[in-house]
Amino acid sequence: MTAAAIPLLTGGENLRVWSFIVTLFGDLARGPKDRLTGATLTAMTGLVGIKPASMRVALHRLRKDGWIDSQKAGRASHYFLTDKGRAETLQATTRIYARVPLAPRHWFLAIAPETHATAGAAARAGLVNVLPSVYLGMGAPPEIAGFLCLPGSQEPPPDWLKRSLISEDLTRQYQEFEARLDQVAEALPARGSDLERAVLRGLIVHGWRRLILRHPDLPESFTGPECRIAPTREKVHVLLDRLPKPSLDALNGFAE
Repeated sequence: MTAAAIPLLTGGENLRVWSFIVTLFGDLARGPKDRLTGATLTAMTGLVGIKPASMRVALHRLRKDGWIDSQKAGRASHYFLTDKGRAETLQATTRIYARVPLAPRHWFLAIAPETHATAGAAARAGLVNVLPSVYLGMGAPPEIAGFLCLPGSQEPPPDWLKRSLISEDLTRQYQEFEARLDQVAEALPARGSDLERAVLRGLIVHGWRRLILRHPDLPESFTGPECRIAPTREKVHVLLDRLPKPSLDALNGFAE
């Protein structure tokens, strides 16, 4: 039943309301013309125990940050992603919804003196800091001004490099989330309302998003069997396939 699946997905923790709303827009309403009414958002967040006042505070924060905006249509408020919010959402969406890892097989290390400028240049080049003055990049070694780039020659990579990317704590969180997904798979209702499906999808994507975006997209050689990224990814998509995305017309009409 939906009532049983929701606490399994939240893990008994209070959600960050603004972050969950970002997830809902990313899953349901990321198109330029997509809208979610205030009533729909209230109904969806209410199913996970979020109070209307907390939702209004979160919406105010997201508007202030330039992530969402709203328009009035009669007495109803219709919320939508701004160009900024949509661009950042779409950038993350590729990784969140990918059914297979997107990372290339090859990797390299980039070395440069540790300065503020170095950190900025590394971030712009998509590099990840793994040790002082040492950064990891995926693909063939490029030419980056100020960096010495060396191709990774070890397959699989050394354990110290793996641990610098996927910590023991993150490994444990993947294992716990995978276990919760197994429980949710048994608790899912055979049929549910559009609103319930939207909320369950949102919670699944939210839990997955919080894990997968905490580290770079990595080749399988960077993760051992104890790190359950690949099995968790598969179970996320199995559940999402069981919960077809409802149309916005159905969602907004239901809430009205």
